[in-house]
Amino acid sequence: MDTRARRSQHAMKTWWRVVPFTLALTITLVSVAPAARSGSAAGPIHTHSGRVVAIDVARGVLLLDEVGFWNAKARAVQMIRRTILLLPTTDFVIALRANPREGFPGSFIEGQMDPEAIEPGSVVTVECLHEGPRLIARTVTLVSTADP
Repeated sequence: MDTRARRSQHAMKTWWRVVPFTLALTITLVSVAPAARSGSAAGPIHTHSGRVVAIDVARGVLLLDEVGFWNAKARAVQMIRRTILLLPTTDFVIALRANPREGFPGSFIEGQMDPEAIEPGSVVTVECLHEGPRLIARTVTLVSTADP
């Protein structure tokens, strides 16, 4: 067998090994790419907790001071001010301490609440959807620190 025939035979063997892999990779990329694009547009969901600085339910804005990093030079904690958008679909929940007959004493129970009950100085936890630089509230939970 001459060199040209051997090269041709080797090329055919290699081609038949590469084509299925290339086809599988192409199908995978085509099926995964739209899902990746749609998922990245929504952004991740994070939880932010802190004291309410201001809230305007009518305008859909909540200002929150969240505890940040320790600043060694200033010997103080850096507060992070977050502006969070409130939508009509945002859930407002209150977490109250309870002493149930069964279960853990001092555990929390949750219930729906009126957003107007949240005042500056209240401690809240906000579950936010991050869309680029915007924070969009999905759930705002007011934590009641009063004893049951």
